[in-house]
Amino acid sequence: MINQGKSGPERDPLKVFFAALFTWVVTWSTPADVFGGLANGVVCGAVVAGIDCARDMATGVGLRAVSESATAAVVSGIMAIILLHGGFAVFFYVMGW
Repeated sequence: MINQGKSGPERDPLKVFFAALFTWVVTWSTPADVFGGLANGVVCGAVVAGIDCARDMATGVGLRAVSESATAAVVSGIMAIILLHGGFAVFFYVMGW
């Protein structure tokens, strides 16, 4: 067998990929990016949880009422996420982040 250089974990493509990804993220991201992403996640999570709880509390009796309430909660949640992400995008653009 011919030795073609390094072998083992030093040439593992997955480790090389994750090392390059980590280096790229650390190089190009700022604390504002991290905190903005965390704020976005917390706000979207709270709004979706609130919408789902409100829809669940308004659910009537029976299988049909539950399915309609679940469908309404999912649609409302998706629409809220779309609008909130758009709002955050505009806010981050205006702030220069």
